[in-house]
Amino acid sequence: MCRNLTTIVAVAVLAVPAQVFALCLTPEEATDPADTGYATAIQADQGNGSIDCTAFIGPGGPMFPIPVQQDKLVGTVTPLDPIHWTIVDPDLSVNADVVFIGNSDGSRCTQYYKGNARSGFAAAGTKDNKAATLVACSDGFSEPQPQDAPTPPVSTSSGCTQDTEDAKLQTAINDNGKYDVVIGIGRGEKGDNTAICSDTDGLGAQKRCVDRCITPDPSTTTVPWYAPGTTDYENNCTGDGPIFPIECRACELSTVVDSDPYIDGSPQYCWEQLQKVDLTGTGTFKKAPGPKSNQIWRVDEYAGSTCYKISGTTDTGYQYAYWVPTGCPK
Repeated sequence: MCRNLTTIVAVAVLAVPAQVFALCLTPEEATDPADTGYATAIQADQGNGSIDCTAFIGPGGPMFPIPVQQDKLVGTVTPLDPIHWTIVDPDLSVNADVVFIGNSDGSRCTQYYKGNARSGFAAAGTKDNKAATLVACSDGFSEPQPQDAPTPPVSTSSGCTQDTEDAKLQTAINDNGKYDVVIGIGRGEKGDNTAICSDTDGLGAQKRCVDRCITPDPSTTTVPWYAPGTTDYENNCTGDGPIFPIECRACELSTVVDSDPYIDGSPQYCWEQLQKVDLTGTGTFKKAPGPKSNQIWRVDEYAGSTCYKISGTTDTGYQYAYWVPTGCPK
């Protein structure tokens, strides 16, 4: 799932150059997992100049400071022991867009937030027992709250045969020997309609998956991963086989990324599954060579086996993906 950074324009640079650059948190570390908002970017700054919220402009106009409560004021305020900040105002529409934190040693970090953030973590510098100043800024604009999850497209994995009209699509694709997938888009009494149906007679069952790819961070994950350029990668990840380890993936395993909120708690990830495809029929697994044709919605057909990944975005802006047949990924 990708997130767009709210446009924030800096109109002034108030820091006085100094010799100390901050060691800042990552966006993940600056995000409070119990909050609905999240950090999108972190900037390391330097200098002992004043921290002024009016240096930034957001969708709601010039920013202004908002009161926050901190769990520590002075101490070991480093990335290993950051400040936890929380907005004091009980009005849930009040949220932070930018959070400055500066240590007295001149190290400073600027943290950008999205999603109506009301709490998070902040740190700057690496020295112990340095006074830390934190200022939270807001433009007064509260993002619209997300609506309830929309009804997913009708699909062979769930729904193509549960309604008379939908069943006609499923029957049509099953009876047509020339085509494997049909995508239907239209309007109805309840709004936008989308159907993703595949040939159950010729291909078998269809399964929903998450079309997502994340490059892992070796310093923060315990999941084995061979980074490009390392000896492990050179020894294990050259060519296509005969066995291409999942450790050579360019994407993170599903055990360490967020679940798709609109399916069960154990999602299947399209890319990860396709790297396990038995392309030879002999039980040895080779790296999937990639799509040989693309269509919109879109349909990726993988060479070496009859394996499709169907992915796209509905009119409501939500992304869905499926693979067919379910027996293609092993």
